[in-house]
Parts: sequence; C-alpha cells; structure tokens
Amino acid sequence: MKNILLLATVALTFASCSKSDDNISSDNYELSNDGRTLVKWTNSNTTTLDMQADGNLQKVNFIGDNAFRMKEALTSITFPKDLYRIGTEAFYATNLSGGVKFNVNSETEVNFGSRVFARTNITTIELPNANGISDEMFYSCQSLKEVKHQRMIRVIGSYAFSNCRSLEYLFFHDSYLTKVEQGAFANCEKLRVVTLPLLVTEIGDVAFANCNALESITINAKTPPTLGEDVFYGVKNIPRIYVFSRDAYINAPGWSKYANRIYSK
Repeated sequence: MKNILLLATVALTFASCSKSDDNISSDNYELSNDGRTLVKWTNSNTTTLDMQADGNLQKVNFIGDNAFRMKEALTSITFPKDLYRIGTEAFYATNLSGGVKFNVNSETEVNFGSRVFARTNITTIELPNANGISDEMFYSCQSLKEVKHQRMIRVIGSYAFSNCRSLEYLFFHDSYLTKVEQGAFANCEKLRVVTLPLLVTEIGDVAFANCNALESITINAKTPPTLGEDVFYGVKNIPRIYVFSRDAYINAPGWSKYANRIYSK
C-alpha cells in the first residue's frame, strides 16, 4: 500500500511539473482582460516563442501595437491558430532572423497594421490569407529574400518593401492584387524580376524608384493600369515591360514614354 501511495504521489508531482513546464510564466507578458489580446511582451531576453504551444497564448487572436517592438533577442515566433490581426509596429526592429510561422486556418484572414515587421532581420516569410500587405510592412528588412503569399492579396501598401535590399524576385501573377501603392518597391537595389496579375489596375508614384537591377516587369492585365508619377525614378535603365497587348499599353496615358521598352508577351 505504501508503495502504491508513493507511486501515486510521484505521478501527481510529475504531472504537475509537466503542466507547469508546458506553460510560459505570465510574468513574461501582459494580456487583455479577456485573454484574447497580447498587449505587450515584457521579457526582453526571450529568444524563441511558440504561442500555439502555450495554454494561455494559444487563445490570443490579436497581437497589439508595439507588442514585441525592439525585442532584439527574439529570433523566431510561431503564432496561434486563431490569430486574425497583428497591430502597428508589433515587431518593429525585432530580430526574427529565424523566421515567423503562421498556424492560422486557411479560411481565416489576417490583417496587418503598418510597419509590422519593419527593420527586422527576417529572411523569408510565408504569409497567411490577408487582404493586403500593409504600409511599410517590410520597410528596410535588408535580409528579406523571399515572400510567399496567398491569392487573396489585393493591395501592396505604400513603401511596403522599400529598402529591402536583398529581394530579387516578386511574383504576384496568380493573386487578386489590384493596387500597388506609392513607393512599394522603392530602393530595392537587387530586385530583378516582378510579375503583376490580371487584376492590377493601379501602380503608384515612385513604385520602383532606384530599382537599378530591375530587368523585367510582366503585367498580365489586359487593360493598362493607371500609372503614377515617376514610377521608375532614379532607374538608369528602364526594364523590359512585358504586357498582354503592346498596342494597348503604348497608347495608354503614362505608358507611351516607355514605348521602346514595352513588349507583347
């Protein structure tokens, strides 16, 4: 009987320790009263974080503005599956060299505030369903090399990829993208190839400013998109522009100045 009681005590102790080890101390973060918003991460020494693996953090669906701002030790994070919004500058100047992982359901649309990942060391990212890439979302992410996205992307915000000096290729050919806003790719000095989809209707001012490595842009839209001012500002050699119909483009407002660089696909 004593042996049975001893074993039971040990088992309970082990179970208690295991449960405790599975959860991160609440001293590391601040949640809203309903536990659905991560207001702030308070531990500046955290290096990796799996929110889905924690009993409390897996319930979070909104990461608040500035929540992880300038947490330079944080190299990677896994988001909870019910996440639907990440606030403004939530990860501004955070490390993230090990990347971020979205666990969200394929039907869930995640909304991003401006400058969410700006000035991080992120190298690659696979985005969940999202209506758009927000203003300055990846501004000055100088190590960013690859962006994978879902078809739902409709807008690339102002200066979304500006100063991403390692990006070489961006393909949006199979997306629902309609609008490329001002300065979206400005100062991407290694950007070589861009493909835009059938639905694109607008390319904003200075969208490709100072993209001097740019070799080609393919635009699948049959109707020429509205073109902003100085789209290729500072570009020494205008890239080849491949379009559905050369005649349609060279006769469209704003495009005629690039007639000698426009080719039918």
